[in-house]
Amino acid sequence: METNGKILEATAEYSFDKFLGAMEEAAQSDELDEYHTAVGFICDAVGYMKECGVEEEELIGHIRATYKAHKTEDELKVIEEIDIKNIEMKDAKN
Repeated sequence: METNGKILEATAEYSFDKFLGAMEEAAQSDELDEYHTAVGFICDAVGYMKECGVEEEELIGHIRATYKAHKTEDELKVIEEIDIKNIEMKDAKN
């Protein structure tokens, strides 16, 4: 299935917003928790993808690639700090 970049970006933003909303709702609920809410999303998505005909190895490949590409907030903070230092060093040279 081929999809253009604009649609992929809009879809990623849409799904993240829905997921984040559900996680915030779970965090505020006395009957839900974030961990099981996230696991529920994963399990529902896997079932949906299987129904769509996605093969197990393809799905696992997507999950592995996403997991490896994901940066934690701490990792992003370190990258941002390095970028700021590089910009400051560049500005100091000029």
